Amino acid sequence: MLGKQMIASIIINSIVPLRLLYAQLTDNTDQIEAALQLLSTLPPENNKIIRGWKKLGWSPENAVQTQALLHLYKDFCVPKRCLDCQIGYHILGKISYI
Repeated sequence: MLGKQMIASIIINSIVPLRLLYAQLTDNTDQIEAALQLLSTLPPENNKIIRGWKKLGWSPENAVQTQALLHLYKDFCVPKRCLDCQIGYHILGKISYI
């Protein structure tokens, strides 16, 4: 039997992306909104990347927010484009040099 977190993970990473793809292909904005609404009702994911964000003070409240943080990580953190990211710029701005 699958646990609640695993079921949520399957919905977040399989069902919602398929719904979004179908909605985009059929140009159905109502379905896009419904898929995003579904994500907003799901709990935040718990993985290494999200735990890293939490250490930096960013605590997502739902799956929409964790997906956004994962996207930022992939697009800005991995390629080390910190200064191109508002969050990275903010974090680095707190570092004081001696």
